[in-house]
Amino acid sequence: MEKTRNGIYFPSLNGIRFLAAFLVLIHHMEQMKELNHVSNFMSHPFFQMAGEIGVTIFFTLSGFLISYLLLVELNSKKRITIKAFYIRRILRIWPLYFIILLISLLTALLMNTLDFDFFTTKFVLYVTFLANIAFVAFSAGGFPSQIWSVATEEQFYLLWPWLMRWTKGNIFRLTIVIIIIFIALRALFSYFTIPQVNFGGVNLWQFMGQFINYFRIDCMAIGGLFAFILYRKYALLSFLYSKFFQLFTIILICGSMFFGFKPGIFYYTYYASLSAILILNVASNTHSLINLEYSFFDLMGKISYGFYMYHPIVLIVLSGYLFRNLNMGSNLGHFIYFLISFILTTVISYFSFTYIEGPFLKLKHKYAIIVSGNDGQK
Repeated sequence: MEKTRNGIYFPSLNGIRFLAAFLVLIHHMEQMKELNHVSNFMSHPFFQMAGEIGVTIFFTLSGFLISYLLLVELNSKKRITIKAFYIRRILRIWPLYFIILLISLLTALLMNTLDFDFFTTKFVLYVTFLANIAFVAFSAGGFPSQIWSVATEEQFYLLWPWLMRWTKGNIFRLTIVIIIIFIALRALFSYFTIPQVNFGGVNLWQFMGQFINYFRIDCMAIGGLFAFILYRKYALLSFLYSKFFQLFTIILICGSMFFGFKPGIFYYTYYASLSAILILNVASNTHSLINLEYSFFDLMGKISYGFYMYHPIVLIVLSGYLFRNLNMGSNLGHFIYFLISFILTTVISYFSFTYIEGPFLKLKHKYAIIVSGNDGQK
């Protein structure tokens, strides 16, 4: 962590952002492969679970960074300016969110894949940042399914500053309680079934179970817990910073993902905790074993929000052409598909960051109480 004249900057977090977005990209490529009946090396468990882990890293990172900045604000200003917090989040998230919603619907309309069943209901849910509910209750049918996670983050942002103000920044117990509650809820919906609870043709018990799996506020709380540990400089830091524990964590993450390890109801808690340890070390440990503070990772991290939002549209359009009009079913063809998708998504995201998101980010800094070099711009 670096304290500069312009605020607080955590090194390597842009690199973590890029790695998370990259994991989501390769997972969605694997889904495109299945959709187009293409068989290749991407059937490995790593690729099948990469997207879930990537999103979990995003959630954990958000909880870590937002919580730390709010802790600093609360300590230095003796209060949290919630109005300014909401304005900053709106300027960062809303412009691209609604642009992606519009582009996705127009793309689906042009490709004749737009599903008009429950269209009004889905549209209302998407524009009111309840996309995670629409994602669970309905098929996407042309709506941008990837923004369910953005809606979840917005719901977290709606609650978190109030909870931090209520606890006066002492969020240790709060985060522990949230983690336990979500593990208990996942256990409840996993091991018990009430099949007769229906509303409008929807099994409410099943719906709630699926919703809890996507509503990963606990992952963000885990990020917040590690931010609190760092901010209070607990003695535990020396253990978390040790090279042995870092190496153990890295091996555990890589090994678990390679072998497709999914520890049941602890699945998200497990990977969020490992992600938080990794984030803590690269961001604040001067002896971190991993260093992502390079210009490439910095650039890709800055445009990672756009990369995450645009890449499904690029994949869908490209797969529709490459797989259906050309013979791209081989491993080589899939690699070319990946390469084109990566480059095209990067270019689109860069221009989007520069000309669409950039002007809003400049406005956002006018409302910054504690300026962060990690939130879009360094």
